[in-house]
Amino acid sequence: MNHIKEKIAGFGYDFLRQNPDLKDCIYLTLSGSYGYGTQKAESDIDLRGILIEQPRYLYGLKSYEQFEDIPTDTVIYGLKKFVTLCTAANPNTLELLGTDEACIIYQTEVGRLLRENTRLFLSQRVIGSFGNYAGAQLRRFCNALCHDHYAESEQEKHLTATLNGQIEHFNRTYSSFKKEALRIYQDEAGTLRMDVNLPR
Repeated sequence: MNHIKEKIAGFGYDFLRQNPDLKDCIYLTLSGSYGYGTQKAESDIDLRGILIEQPRYLYGLKSYEQFEDIPTDTVIYGLKKFVTLCTAANPNTLELLGTDEACIIYQTEVGRLLRENTRLFLSQRVIGSFGNYAGAQLRRFCNALCHDHYAESEQEKHLTATLNGQIEHFNRTYSSFKKEALRIYQDEAGTLRMDVNLPR
């Protein structure tokens, strides 16, 4: 990881040292393939961090959510937004507190305390957020396979499962509708169809 740290200390990452909003950065870590330990020689560097917002933002005179540098794929969250996302069990932020020690580029005492108290952000919401995230990734993978390799019957089975998952999400989100407001079925020709039976 030393070569990564040297790169971040050099040209291209000057904004980390020059941008006044980043002067109170408390935590900076590698994410993406490096964070997961799946990097290759040609892997991009994904840098994620947390900062304490400047007083002018905390006073409410201006708002601040996050800093982004697209060319280097760097995102540094304001502490308020980061904590809000973590308490909502957001996978993209929670995972930053669990990266390997070797992936940490910079960490203050406050950053260390935040990382050591990750458990405070863990709740039953994690089941849904991480489960939905994993399910979405699996669906993307299956969608890619469907285009090229699956037999038609397998494609229909996958499509049915995907649509039923969306219906379940709809029913959880819009509780005012009856459970049978949306229904997936196959017609006599074997074509997937959907009934929409919404109240007028």
